Formats: sequence, C-alpha cells, structure tokens
Amino acid sequence: MQSQNNMEAGTNTQVNFEHYIKLALRGLKYWPLMAIALATAACIAFYINATSLPEYLVTTKLLVQDEKEMDPNNILGLPQLNKATTKINNQKGVLKSYEFIKQTINGLGFEIRVFQEDAYGNQLLVYPTPGFKVDYLQTHLQPLHTTFAVEFLNDSSIHLTTHKEQASLYSYQTEKIEKNVANLAVDTILPVNTYFITDYCAFAINTTQKPVKKAQYKFEFKTQHECVEHFQNFNIDEVDNSSILNISFKTQNIALGTTFLNKLTSAFLWKEVQMKNKIKERTIDFINSQLLQVHDSLSLTESSIQQVIKKNGGIELDVRKNAIYGKLSDFQSQQSELNLQLRYYSYLKSYLLENEAVDEIVPPTAIKLDNPQLMTLMNQLFATYLEIEDIENRTKKDIPQLAHNKAEVKQLKGTILNVLNSSIATIQNEIKNNEKKILQTQENLGKLPHHEQQLVSIQRRHEINEELYTLLLTRRSEMQIAKASNLPSHEVLDLARGEQAKNISIPASKIYSQSIGIALLISMGLIWLILLFNDRIQSNEDISSLTQYPIIGHIIHNKHEAPFVVQSKPGSLVAESFRSLRANINHQLNNYKDQKVFLTTSGNMGEGKTFTTINLAASYAQMGKKVVVINFDLRQPKMENYLNTSNHAQGVTEYLTNQVQQIGDIIQQSEQPNLSFIAAGAKPLNASELLSRDQQISELLACLRQEFDCIFMDTPPIGRVADALSLLPHADQHLFIVRHDRSHRHLLKHLFNDLRLKNVDSFKVIINDIKVKNNRFGYGQGYGYGYGYGYGYGS
Repeated sequence: MQSQNNMEAGTNTQVNFEHYIKLALRGLKYWPLMAIALATAACIAFYINATSLPEYLVTTKLLVQDEKEMDPNNILGLPQLNKATTKINNQKGVLKSYEFIKQTINGLGFEIRVFQEDAYGNQLLVYPTPGFKVDYLQTHLQPLHTTFAVEFLNDSSIHLTTHKEQASLYSYQTEKIEKNVANLAVDTILPVNTYFITDYCAFAINTTQKPVKKAQYKFEFKTQHECVEHFQNFNIDEVDNSSILNISFKTQNIALGTTFLNKLTSAFLWKEVQMKNKIKERTIDFINSQLLQVHDSLSLTESSIQQVIKKNGGIELDVRKNAIYGKLSDFQSQQSELNLQLRYYSYLKSYLLENEAVDEIVPPTAIKLDNPQLMTLMNQLFATYLEIEDIENRTKKDIPQLAHNKAEVKQLKGTILNVLNSSIATIQNEIKNNEKKILQTQENLGKLPHHEQQLVSIQRRHEINEELYTLLLTRRSEMQIAKASNLPSHEVLDLARGEQAKNISIPASKIYSQSIGIALLISMGLIWLILLFNDRIQSNEDISSLTQYPIIGHIIHNKHEAPFVVQSKPGSLVAESFRSLRANINHQLNNYKDQKVFLTTSGNMGEGKTFTTINLAASYAQMGKKVVVINFDLRQPKMENYLNTSNHAQGVTEYLTNQVQQIGDIIQQSEQPNLSFIAAGAKPLNASELLSRDQQISELLACLRQEFDCIFMDTPPIGRVADALSLLPHADQHLFIVRHDRSHRHLLKHLFNDLRLKNVDSFKVIINDIKVKNNRFGYGQGYGYGYGYGYGYGS
C-alpha cells in the first residue's frame, strides 16, 4: 500500500513538473514583452549611471566628556530619584542646532556654489576653487539661484555671462529677499580682481594664482538658510559603551565635506572653552568691583594714620603693645573673612530667591570658601542652566529634555538654599565667638593712651584692608590664569581626512543588475497575469478540464493564403496534420466500417469549422474514396468560397424547399478528384425550420450513402444556433472544432455543460490552428493565429 502511495506521489510530482514546464513554454510566446522590458531597463540603468554623481562619506570621531552629575537628593540624605545622566544627547543637540551650524559655516564661503557641467548636464561641485575665489559685498544685494558663467580668457580678464527671466535679490545682512528683478542678463568681459557692481549684484573674481586659459566655471548664490539646512544633514552615531561620537557627512565633494566636519568639531571644542571662560570672566568682574571698594578704604586709613602721627608728634609702640595689637589683628582678619563669606552667602541666597535665571550669579570661586558641597552644587547648577540655554537656542518647543532640565534647576536651587541656611547659621556662630575674642583683646588695648588707641585702631583697619586687597588680587590672578589655561574637556580623536572618505555610490553594475532584475520580475509578472487572465484554449489540459469528450487530433496553423490547403499544398505541414487526423479517425472506426457520415461543428464563429471540414474531406478523397461535403450552414455559407464556386448555385435550400426533383442536380464536382460537394444554396429566412425536416434530410443522406464512401456535413456553430443539434441524429460521427488561442474556456464550459444536460456525449474534439514553430511540448502550448471572426449570426 505504501509503495502504491509513493508511486502516486511520484506521478503527481511529474505531472506538476510537466504542468509548470508547459506553463513556462506558453509564456515564451510573449518573449517580445520581456525583450522590450530588458531593453528599457538597460536604457534606464545607463541613464541613471550617466546622470548620477559619485557620493562620498567623510567621517570624524569625537570624544565627549561623560561627566556624571551629583544627585541633590543624595546630598540631603533623601531617596535617590534620578540616576546619573550623561550630557551626550545634549551635546548631539548642540552639534545639530541651527545657530551652531550657522556659526560653523560662517566664513567658509559655502553660500557661493561653484561647479562645472559635464556632457550629461551634471553639475560637478568645485571646492576649493582652483586659482580663484568669488568675493562679494555683503552690504549689497545678490541674485539667488542665478547661474553666472565664467570663462578665463587670459591672466587678466574673464568673460561673464548670465540670464534669468525672474531673479530674487537677497541681502546677506538681513538674510531676507528684498526684491525681485525681471530679465536679469549679463554678457561682458571683466578684469580679474575688480568688483563688478550693478543694481542687482556686487562681486569680484579674485585670482590666487595663474588661471588655466579657457577654463570655464559656473557659480550661483545660495541663502544662509539653504546652507544651514544642507549642512545639518549629517549623522551622529554613538559607539557602544562609550561617549565617543562618530560624525559622518555625505557629500559629492570630499574637500568640502572634510572642511565642514573639521570646522564643526573645532567650533564645538571652542564653544565649550567659551562657556568655561564666561564663568571666569564673571568672577573677575566681581573681584574688580571689590578691589575698588577696598582701595578706597586703604586710601582713607592711610590718610588717617598720617594725620594722627602728625598731630601727636610721632608715636612709637613698645613690644608688649605690638603683641597685643598683632593678636587683635589676627582676630579681626578672621572676622573679615567670616564677614566676607557671610556677605556672599546672603547675596547668593537673596539672588536665588528673587531671580529665576542664574546666569548672572557670581560663582563661589570668587572667595575662599571651605564648602565643597556648595561648590559642587553651584557647578552643577551652572552646567544645567547652560544646557537649558543651548536647548532654547535651537528650538522653541517644550521638548522633554528641556522640561527635565528646568525641573532639575528648581530642585538644585532648593538644595542650595538649604545648604546656604545651614552655612549662614554656622558662620554667624563663628562670628559671635570671634567678636568675644576681639572684645577681650580690645580691653587690654584700652589701657593705652587715647591717641595710641586711635592709632592702633586705624592701623588695624588698614592692615585688614591690605590683607583683603592682597587676597582679592591673588584670587583675580588665579582666575586670569585659569581662564588662560582653559582647555576643552572634549577631544577630537580622528580628524576628517579625504583619503579616508568612502565612495558610497551604488556601483554601475549593481544598478544594471537591479534594473534588469526588476524588468524581469515586472515582465514575468505581466506574462503571468496575461496567462492567468487568458481565457482562451491553450493546451489539451484546458479541454480535458472542461469535458470528457476525447481529443482526436490537432491541425497545424495554415500559413498559406489558400484555405483549401490539402489540394493546393499537399506536401505542407498543415496538409500532413489533416492526414494524421484522418488516420486517427480511421483507427477509431476500424470496427465500424459502415459509419461514413461525419458532422462538424464548433462553439463559435471563426474557429475553422469549414476549413477543417473541407480539408479533412479532401484528405479522404486523396485516398481514392468518393467524398461529398454538404454545406448545412445556411446562414453564413463559406464552403463555396473555399471551393471557388458560386454562392448562387442550387443546393440544400433548394432541395429542402422542393425546388429540385433530383438529388444529382445539386451535387457539384470540386477541383480535387473524388471530392464532390452540395452548396448551401440561397439564404433562407427560416433556416432552423428547413434543417428540422428530418425526413427529407434522411432521404438525402440515404441516397448519398449509396453513391459516396464518406459524407461530411458542415453545420452552423452549435454554440450560436441550435441547427446542429437537429442534425446530430443523421450523422455517425460528431466532430467538434476548437481553435487554439481563440476559443474561450468559459464559453466552452457552458456549452459542454449544456450538451451534457441534453445527453450529447458523442463529440470528438479537434484542436485547430496550432503554430508549429512555437510548439516545444506537444500541441497546444499557447500561440497566436491570424484568423478573424467573420460570422454574422448575431448574439
């Protein structure tokens, strides 16, 4: 049982394989469609390759300092709400921001696009320009997107031309289109290194070296906005598990791409240094303001000391008094530092409570603060606020990162205020303790004479101011040194280099292969759709799927003009196919020698019914048999045309209407020996009624059986009219003609079902009009034919 199943599976596989082979061979009929698609694809690929400019990818690598921020909640001992975050996303936003790109490309000359055109009209970008530079006056209007053609005539002159029907005049100062000008035209010879100034342009072609004679270039002006948008189209990719950024830019000019990326990274590093210097400059300004105040106090105390000494004729203090005085000075110096810290803490607290912004805060580095916790929080506050400024510069929308940073600033302010309250309370206690020490020391000095006490007091204030002045000068020097030594924390790991640029253009071979592949898929898809929706008979399987009627033979396509091909071209392939059909019929009738009447019909008009009948009859006549063909197609008789006889000859109509008495009067001899025929006769108005006269038809056929070996009845299409049905009982064999690639499957399906319901199961199918040159797998693989529909039966 299993062996039998395996055999059936193998048979089914073979059948499916043969089916697909036949389907493929049927599709070969449409090879011109595939050839046209391939030729079109090749032309398109050639055009794409010819008009596509090479594109390169230039890259640079940037290390971004990934500093972790302190969480204010940890400082206060609260639960950790926010994990440490990095600045990488913010730095990527800075790199891509509009204003930063605008600052980066400023001065690079990208707003003037210089190019040359090749034979296909492609604009080849030229950068840097060889031996010359286009300089323009920013204070003057310039025409946008107006192509100026420059030809170097010699070392000192150029030929300048342009023409544009409508040009927009753009101001690089206001970055706006100020007005439009119509019919802008220039055709002149100009000296190099001299400005060409008109109402609509002002520029000069300045040579940097000897130009190539007859060299031709073109250039046009672009807006700042267009330049920024173009250079914003670079990609930033993060290296996994690091803070390294890979920056890549696609360009058609390698030098332009490397220049832009290197300027981009340089500007990014300089921007960071500027941010650091901004804090240092604010500190230096604060120190300078304090120095002015202390300087005034020093001048005042010096003047007071001189007045006291002069008034008392000179004063000298002994060692003991100097020791007391020195001790008091130390206490008062400490008191000054504490008061300075207290003033700064009070200033900082008041500023945070009264102001939203923090950009004007004097940082704690302006004084010596032994408070690392406050220093860390203030640095974090400054950094977060600068990030907010950067984000607001590049976008006005409330993005999540901006909201997050604002919330972080608010939280940091609260944390700093708590630290300030604690620090202020601590310093106030220290000041009270230090005041007690000062009072005790002053009691010891109180025993001195009044003028000595006065001098000691003035000297004490003077020394305090001197120490404060020296401290401020030291801090200012430290800030200036720190500013001068500021370095970016970020680093450029790899500069953009032209030799490392990658050609990312699609290879020409790939474009050709893709185009051809797409063309093949499209053409094969179209062919498949044609085959899928082709409702015409293409193969034996199409007939087998519609009916149980056996296929008895196939007729080759007749490429000759004469339809009576068996008589006119007996050695042709189509004549041989009729002889093969005759052999198949004789083989089936081997045991039925008395069956000599053949009825031929078809499903529709133009399917070769009469053609098959005449030539099949002629093939029997060539065997020496006496054959007669009767034309029962009374509505549209064509047999007479094939046999070169008159349509007005007496025939079936005259016989059935009793206009002739002898059957021999309607029998005519054809040019083919042994082949006679009975014409249709005159066209009747009641063909169906005439063909239903069974007794007369039976008498006609009985008479003809005695005289002829074979009788062929050419009947009307059975799918159009019912005449053939009434003639079926008079015939021994029924032949149904199907025309390959012409007969429709759905019509045949309905017709065969109708015949089955009428118990008509005697038809044998003949497939007509098969083109031999396309046949590679038996008959009926799908080929076209030249016979047209000509029947006039109506619907």
